[in-house]
Amino acid sequence: MSDMDDLLAVLEAHERELQFERMDHDLAWELGVYLRERAAQAGHGIVIDVALGEQDVFRAALPGTTSHNDKWIDRKKRTVREWGTSTYLAGLRFPLYNPPFSLETAPWVDARLYSGSGGGFPLTVRGAGVVGTIAVSGLPPELDHAFMVESLRDFLRRPAVH
Repeated sequence: MSDMDDLLAVLEAHERELQFERMDHDLAWELGVYLRERAAQAGHGIVIDVALGEQDVFRAALPGTTSHNDKWIDRKKRTVREWGTSTYLAGLRFPLYNPPFSLETAPWVDARLYSGSGGGFPLTVRGAGVVGTIAVSGLPPELDHAFMVESLRDFLRRPAVH
């Protein structure tokens, strides 16, 4: 296996691991608050969004962010909804973020609407599938993804989630 195959396998494993037993508006809000508190404690200037379907349930912008981050959030959410996978994984499978992006390599993707950079993640309920999106923007792409994975892993370990 190549390094790329190894990375793809790790990202796919994240999506199998980081699933909820249930999801509703209250739990989505609780998740958003948890992500915000964790980001603030770490000093991360990020925007955080949690949505059920296409409805935003939680969005917060920490100091150091701009409306530009909101645009990235929207692109990441659109990518997760379209492919049902994390934006980092989508970006590695398709040329959405890393050059060379061109109409010849991906004519179906408008890079102004979608993003293959890390930080978008499917909100998945075990047995039901993807029910929403979680997205962060403000760190380098790999760190946005790492923040998401570490935070979701810790959130899901809390007894109140199950």
